[in-house]
Amino acid sequence: MNKQTLRSSMLSQRAALDKAAIDVASQQIAKVFLDRYGQYESFLLYSPVRGEVDAAYIAQELWQAGKTVFYPRVAGESLLLGVCKSFDDLEAGYKGILEPKLANIINCKHIDVAVIPALAFDTDNYRLGYGKGFYDRFLAAITIAHKVGIAYRWQIVDTVYPETHDQRVDTVIVY
Repeated sequence: MNKQTLRSSMLSQRAALDKAAIDVASQQIAKVFLDRYGQYESFLLYSPVRGEVDAAYIAQELWQAGKTVFYPRVAGESLLLGVCKSFDDLEAGYKGILEPKLANIINCKHIDVAVIPALAFDTDNYRLGYGKGFYDRFLAAITIAHKVGIAYRWQIVDTVYPETHDQRVDTVIVY
């Protein structure tokens, strides 16, 4: 197997998930995440695509607690950060993914906790993304106290065939 084969396999498995299964996993992961990291003040979340674990449950709780929540916005080959106080601060952007509105983009150099999406994570906490390198470049350029992956249990594999530029997360929460 190689990266591309693994990507295809993971995308196929996620495509087979129904909304109920995604919701159950997302809610359970949110509970564990909030228990472990809810005391921090600033968070990076993401808008789910193609059956990813939905971080919206985490966002809702963080907003209710008055926390600072950032979402990424694709700009060329980079990710910018926008502060979002509700889902109303998001709009369709790169490939139809919900991103922060341009008016909410800020220059941020530190985040307490970043929730990082992936197609798969390996046992050394390397992540397999879609292959564009957005998160690898972003994670190398900003200070993040805690990098947390969230995934379905079957997304944990022996290896994602990491390369020298690939970034690791600190931990992965699964359901």
